[in-house]
Amino acid sequence: MFELSTHLYENFYPDRPDIIAELQSLAAELPGRLEEPRLPMEICLDETILDEAAKWAQRMLPETKASLLKRWTKQCLSSNSQASR
Repeated sequence: MFELSTHLYENFYPDRPDIIAELQSLAAELPGRLEEPRLPMEICLDETILDEAAKWAQRMLPETKASLLKRWTKQCLSSNSQASR
């Protein structure tokens, strides 16, 4: 059951909690249970840092992109108006 548990969690956890819940209910009918695998502390810390960095990037990059595009457009319009004089 341990190998099955590890394999299933590697493929479905945490992205598919619905599948994990279904598999846990099926495992309860068998003489065993599925348990979430424990990660070493270093990996947990790395995962937490990466998760926070990803959240920051998802929040900040669209704003930064919009700001840069606005500046670029303004610069291009300014250059075109000076060139046409």
